[in-house]
Amino acid sequence: MEFHNGIGLGIATNRAEMKSSPLREAIFLNTAALGQSYQLVADLMQARVQAKGAEHRSRTLEARQLWFDAVFEGRNKAQLVMEYQQRMIGDPEPQLAASREDRAKAQLVLKNQFDQLQSLAAALEQTQTGYIEKKWSAQILRDPYYSPNLLLHSRGFDLAFPPRWENEAAITEAD
Repeated sequence: MEFHNGIGLGIATNRAEMKSSPLREAIFLNTAALGQSYQLVADLMQARVQAKGAEHRSRTLEARQLWFDAVFEGRNKAQLVMEYQQRMIGDPEPQLAASREDRAKAQLVLKNQFDQLQSLAAALEQTQTGYIEKKWSAQILRDPYYSPNLLLHSRGFDLAFPPRWENEAAITEAD
């Protein structure tokens, strides 16, 4: 008997012994119910994984929205200051120096906010990368599908010299 919708398990028995115990009856005579149970458990596990992923994406988007709102609020204030200054300037020559200074200050504020946003985005990416490396580093070191000729700790696909399969002791020590 095989459970095609279950866990990939195959069990064999004699037909005469199928009813010899309650466990065998449950396994061999109620295969539809057992298959449905396995399918429900598999669906539950998949739903939990999807919920965790959605929760993580939601938190990331909330953080980005906060940064985005803060940057645009500051930019809008700076724009209002510049528009007010333009309305107030009748003769540009006497007030030109002060206006340039105010605009330079506003541009400095915008530049500082942009730099802050970039550093926060880099910190978020670093935090996410650190979390993934911390949680999965042991599994990543032993990934059978990742070529032993490539470095594990690089952003690209740089060659490992010597290849990791020659340096198995170093991988074991890293665990």
